[in-house]
Amino acid sequence: MAPLWVQLSQEYKEMATTKDFHFAEINCLEEEDLCDLHDITGYPTIVLYKNGDREAEYEEENTHPLMTSFINKKLAQLAPHTVSATTHTDKESTPKAAEQAKSGDKSPTPENAAKSDGQPVHAASSDALAINAEGRNIELSISSFDAMISHGPWFIKFYAPWCGHCQHLAPVWDQLSLKLKGQVNVGSVNCDVEKGLCSRFEVRGYPTLKLVVDGVSTAFSGARDLPTLEAFALRAAGNPVQDLEFNALEATQAKHDAFFVFVSDNKDNHAAYLTADALCMFAVSHYYYLPASQAAPLKLKNTSTLLVFKDGKQVEFTGSPTDKAAVRAFIEHNRHPALVPIDDGNAQDILNSEHLIVLGLMAPNRFGFESDRKELKAAALEYRGRVDRGEVQAGSEDRVIFAWLDATRYADYVRRTFNVDDRALPVLVIVNPQDDEYFDVDKNGVRFHIERSDVLAALDASQTGQLHSKSMLGAVASAIKGGVKKMATVGAAAVSNPFLAIVGVLAVIGVLVFVIRRGGNDSYARVDPKSD
Repeated sequence: MAPLWVQLSQEYKEMATTKDFHFAEINCLEEEDLCDLHDITGYPTIVLYKNGDREAEYEEENTHPLMTSFINKKLAQLAPHTVSATTHTDKESTPKAAEQAKSGDKSPTPENAAKSDGQPVHAASSDALAINAEGRNIELSISSFDAMISHGPWFIKFYAPWCGHCQHLAPVWDQLSLKLKGQVNVGSVNCDVEKGLCSRFEVRGYPTLKLVVDGVSTAFSGARDLPTLEAFALRAAGNPVQDLEFNALEATQAKHDAFFVFVSDNKDNHAAYLTADALCMFAVSHYYYLPASQAAPLKLKNTSTLLVFKDGKQVEFTGSPTDKAAVRAFIEHNRHPALVPIDDGNAQDILNSEHLIVLGLMAPNRFGFESDRKELKAAALEYRGRVDRGEVQAGSEDRVIFAWLDATRYADYVRRTFNVDDRALPVLVIVNPQDDEYFDVDKNGVRFHIERSDVLAALDASQTGQLHSKSMLGAVASAIKGGVKKMATVGAAAVSNPFLAIVGVLAVIGVLVFVIRRGGNDSYARVDPKSD
């Protein structure tokens, strides 16, 4: 398929300029999430996208005559190429922009920017004084970047023009900039042009969304729909600290499993704790201010302090408010309750973390859910108690997260990743995201039970190497990843014994080829006959 694809891309390369028609490819072993998102179930799959939407899928044999016939039919339906509003890099894409470029004015003022609907506004430093005054997406460059982000919070999209997900997000991003008019600045950085900026912000994929407050950035990892993006940004714009009366403390504890309280005789003193670093975690935290005059029943060590109420317990920060690293560490350590409910806002943060995850796959609307949730929370609290008593290795609490997921809402993800059908719920799995593996049965092959003692026994067995893991990847991807690990081990051994290393490499390659061929013949043909 690869030679034919290259041949077609060369034959139709002029269509890129005359019809805005392009060829591209995605390696689904490297971009598994992207392929899953687009429902790719067999390889190769050839899809035509138009304006970010799935237009058609090619379903004939992969031969030159049939594919050229398909392409020619689609080309006949396309109008001559005009630059779309999402092409952020073409500064002369409109007559007005071309006129400005000729006159040397490459930084539109708010007045002429307001007339250029559909185009991102290129940043001029004078525009930065008012927060998103025109409700526009500002195209940021290295020459103006630092001056621009010094005024107010910025929600920034790092993108590449050729990226399909970026193109799909572009209209949402424009809507967001209008929604946030006068509240939060919205900007974009073209990583094909501004490579230095994207390297500075450690952009490793497109699009990457980051909130920047007072020079400190945090990545947004929630759902990329307009309501979620807007809610996230508005929390950055407003004061994240809410007033709290002591008589409302009990109700607040019932509302949130974990929240922070600033106690002081001066409401503005919370700024000593709530630095830009701490603000970057506001999306998954709740902050309140309690007057010191009402705090006597709490029996605090200091009259001005920071507290966390988590899982019915009160913990006071004992460090100095000027020790910003200690404040951030305290908030980071305590921002999650013992049992975390996973949703769109924190799914990426939790499921792609470096932590081991004890995960309950639940059905909230079914009988028994509440008792299962309580058992899982009891296990989480017991594990924390063991850590506090020194029965578990110090720091273990920070390396294990207890969470539950609505498996009926995320049924496709659960079925694809853990091979769990809706009828089997509830199910307990222990996930190791770093190695793309999970555990779901004990050493006798029996599924874990969601009971406090069984959960803790399963966790202990998974940590001590008593259980066999299962891969969260497909058969071929898993084989390749395992082969790479073996090669890395052999490579390390080569330093001390080159001859054995060479033999080992040849053996690993032989096994890899066998597994890949077998996996390709078995799984691909069953999933999608057209892959033949």
